[in-house]
Amino acid sequence: MGSFNLTGPNGESYSVDAPDEQAALSAFSQLHPAAAPLDKYQQAAQDQLGKLKADGVDPSYGAAASFANGATMGALPTIMGALETPAAMIEHRTWSPVEGYNYAKANEQAALEAGNADHPWTNGAANFVGGVYTGGSLAKAGVTAVRQGAGALGTIGGMMADGAGYGASTGFLSGEGQGRLTGAAEGAAGGAVAGAALPIAAKAATTVAGPFVAQALARDWWGSRLIGAGPEQAAKMSLIQAMGHSGQTPAELQLALDNATAAGQPQFTLADALGKAGRDKLSNVVRSPGPGGPEVADFLSRRQAAQGRDVSSALSDGLGVNTTSDRLATALKAQRTADANADYGALRAKIGGDPIWSPELQALTSRPSVIQAIGDAKDIAAERGYSVVNPFTKQADGTLSLPEGTSPTFDFWDTVKRGLDRQIAKDPTNPDLNGTKKALMSLIDSPDYQAAREPFARTSRAIDAIDTGKQAARSGRPEDTIPAYNDLEPGAQAAYRTGYADPLMEQASNGNPGANKALPLMNEGTQAELANMSLYQGPQQPGGPGDIMAQRLARSNEMNATRNRALSGSQTFDNMAEEKSQALEPGLLLDAAHGNIHGLVLALARTGVNGLTGSTPAVRQKLGQLLLTRGPGADVPGALTPAVNGMVQRKALARALASGLLAGGSSTAQEQGVSR
Repeated sequence: MGSFNLTGPNGESYSVDAPDEQAALSAFSQLHPAAAPLDKYQQAAQDQLGKLKADGVDPSYGAAASFANGATMGALPTIMGALETPAAMIEHRTWSPVEGYNYAKANEQAALEAGNADHPWTNGAANFVGGVYTGGSLAKAGVTAVRQGAGALGTIGGMMADGAGYGASTGFLSGEGQGRLTGAAEGAAGGAVAGAALPIAAKAATTVAGPFVAQALARDWWGSRLIGAGPEQAAKMSLIQAMGHSGQTPAELQLALDNATAAGQPQFTLADALGKAGRDKLSNVVRSPGPGGPEVADFLSRRQAAQGRDVSSALSDGLGVNTTSDRLATALKAQRTADANADYGALRAKIGGDPIWSPELQALTSRPSVIQAIGDAKDIAAERGYSVVNPFTKQADGTLSLPEGTSPTFDFWDTVKRGLDRQIAKDPTNPDLNGTKKALMSLIDSPDYQAAREPFARTSRAIDAIDTGKQAARSGRPEDTIPAYNDLEPGAQAAYRTGYADPLMEQASNGNPGANKALPLMNEGTQAELANMSLYQGPQQPGGPGDIMAQRLARSNEMNATRNRALSGSQTFDNMAEEKSQALEPGLLLDAAHGNIHGLVLALARTGVNGLTGSTPAVRQKLGQLLLTRGPGADVPGALTPAVNGMVQRKALARALASGLLAGGSSTAQEQGVSR
């Protein structure tokens, strides 16, 4: 075994251990194959390059040319070769454009390779930036397979397609002849692999570094403020995340707040409008240490204490109720008496003295109920402020007789009817009493009498409707209550609504402060009844479908759900959060003392999770304030739209940069792979 000194293809020296010189040459040739011989075009290009350099002229590619080559995806030598073809034809004394192009392209390729050899870092960086510039421009223009909202697999697939496209383009444009197809195939394969790897690598980097970046950007440091970050911006980004989960836009959320304010519910907050996503965010604020939690909890508690008034106000406005059922009944009875006195006074003046007598009336006077009513007639009339003459004489056997030449008047018979009414009031279902009254009315009725009775009867029906409405609210079925309500005349419907609202408003006003006063009104039957009766007379709102009363009650229910999510439930989370707020949890000392390293690490991880995600006390306080946005001064688009636009722009920039990196990487890789 000997050691043999051999010279490589570029003049470098090697020492090879082998049994003999022939074996050394064989081994060396396998490890260092000789470079392929130059063709005439490449040889001419090398000769010209050497001559120019000897004359002090360096035609090699610099940073600017490398940038242009990257921006054209490796096509610059091809482009310049085509432009210089006429000059090359003259220089090499040929009439063939193909020959001229081959000489010119070889010159450009030699200049490219010489520049890359002399300035590998500068030219490589310039070429890469050029590829990024073109790739990013194409991506921003929409020339990319990565689509907005694509999932992980969709993003990876899109990036693979972009990488394959950039790699194939660069391989084809930077090659020559049959080498273009080979370069395109190799570039497409390499670009696809790079495209798939890029989002995976980015996700891995984000997973590792993201929490620390979020923590840094969430702090109120001068560096954060310098780039527009800090607690408020971090809180807005968290709120935008909730908005995305809710599926709503800033304009839609603003409309929800405007509707609530206009409808008399300015306490309805952005957290309520966001639904579950907002409640979850607010719960984290309340249940984590820091000043934001008590602020939110205090607001929610005060708002809940006023829920009864909110529900009562919605019912009052929706049903047109402005008094209690007892007060309404008293007022209606007083009105009925006053109207009856006026109407019957006019009737008595017109026909009160007219005599009314017939064999049928004579037959009625034999009934005990009529005899009693005749006996009470004078007292009943006196109670009502008028007088009647009883023409009948009571016989020893208790029967009545009418003296010759006398007859009862209309006033008298009307008073007898009132006596029957009193008896019926004591025994409403007695068929004899009701039948006797009906028979009497058929004998003394007239159009004038009907006109005088109608106002009294109408008011009486309204008074009765109050109790009917109360009963419907307590135990009615919508299949029965809705048709019954619809059959009433307007005055009775108004009284029915007052009776219906009375127990519901009483329940809302007197319920437990923590109870959901809107919940009893959320069932399907009550909602159907309220919708049927609603003639909303409260504050109007600018938009939103459906009955406003139903919307107000739904908001009240939603506000209670927000409060419950934030404040109610198990206290385990609260206790854990309180422990985390301490410098050292008691469990940490115990784990350390007993050598429980695994438990110690887990506890430390739990303690730092909020900080690592950027959810600092300052961020949570700002987030709580944003979630409680409400009332006339609310401006959700003004607060969130700039942040949303910034997020969209950053995502677009990230997609463009990713596409650009693929383009730049493909361009650099292909240039490095070009052989002479």
